[in-house]
Amino acid sequence: MATLLSPAPGLLHQIFETLYDADVLSENAFEAWENCTNPAEQEGKGVAIKSTTQFFTWLREADDDDQEEANVP
Repeated sequence: MATLLSPAPGLLHQIFETLYDADVLSENAFEAWENCTNPAEQEGKGVAIKSTTQFFTWLREADDDDQEEANVP
């Protein structure tokens, strides 16, 4: 479906951010989707990954910050 439609720039990023902020999907769920290599789920995924790069960068940086804070005595 993502290959047939051209959603507004940033729309998927905003949806991901909203789902994460509302605790609908966990960080692990987003990472599992990003890393999934199931051929049945690949159509349009490249476009989706590209449009959510900033979200995944933010997610990783937030996780790194949380880990650094946990290590502070």
